Amino acid sequence: MIRPVKPPYGDTQVPFSKTKAQIDSLLEKYGVEQVQWTTDLNPSTPTISLRFFIEYVDPKGIKRRVGIDVRPSIFLVERRTYDPDKGHYVKLKLPNFAQTGRLLYYWLDAKLKAIAWGLVAPEMEFLAEVVVKLPGREPDTFGRLIQRGALPELTGQEERGGEALDENEKL
Repeated sequence: MIRPVKPPYGDTQVPFSKTKAQIDSLLEKYGVEQVQWTTDLNPSTPTISLRFFIEYVDPKGIKRRVGIDVRPSIFLVERRTYDPDKGHYVKLKLPNFAQTGRLLYYWLDAKLKAIAWGLVAPEMEFLAEVVVKLPGREPDTFGRLIQRGALPELTGQEERGGEALDENEKL
């Protein structure tokens, strides 16, 4: 079992806006031309979404284009904030976008280097983030479809309507 450790980049001084620009430059450096960001920096509904396409030629000489959709989990940090209604400071868990951005940057950097140097094919390196379109469904990522149990032909199970498998269940 993977044990939690202290999250990385918690003390970063690099604001999310700068990291976002660095990610755009990183993607451009590796030839990604179409990038779409969606961010909601509201503390009650924090969201970061990054979509892009990777184009490459596979070993058989066939030109391929793979859509990638990355939606990282947002790190939360406990902060003391003054609550005027209560008249004193309260502790709140608030999103740490700077920390989330740094982890996303270094994660993408490692993956793109692996792809550029031929260590792995793009669709394998980004398998969970590859966008797929199944008949009768909206496009979604392979990873989210697996999490929702929407690919019974791969798991041998009936469609489960989004439930995760119990750890004692067999595939």
